[in-house]
Amino acid sequence: MATNNLKLVKAIVTQSLWLVSVTTFGQDSLFISRGNWMQIPEAPVVLRLNSTSDWSEQNAVIERESGFASELVIVNADSTLHQWSLLEGTNAGNAIGPGDTLLVELPALPLGTYRLGLIDSEGAGLGAQSMLQVGLQPNT
Repeated sequence: MATNNLKLVKAIVTQSLWLVSVTTFGQDSLFISRGNWMQIPEAPVVLRLNSTSDWSEQNAVIERESGFASELVIVNADSTLHQWSLLEGTNAGNAIGPGDTLLVELPALPLGTYRLGLIDSEGAGLGAQSMLQVGLQPNT
């Protein structure tokens, strides 16, 4: 019973964070997802940072305006612990357990393109890296 209540509370918190984030800055959630990469015959298992809980073979691209700090919700939909980081500067990263949600503050950044993603050996090795575009035209 307590486990179900904890899952419900996590789901409510995740949805609340997502709603606040999306209404403020647009697409603001990344889901750590595991699946098969079907681009080659071996179809290896990979990790991706998807914009929804639905599996996609491509990592999501996050867009921000330059000069403004913002927040990003990271949802670990995988079954293992991962270490997430904005791969810029000296950020040591944040641990995120299986099924957990992490609210990450992104600093105000100048115009440019930045990498973000998993920095643990499994996450980085299996391709969970996304792009943060700051102050650039949206993809159309």
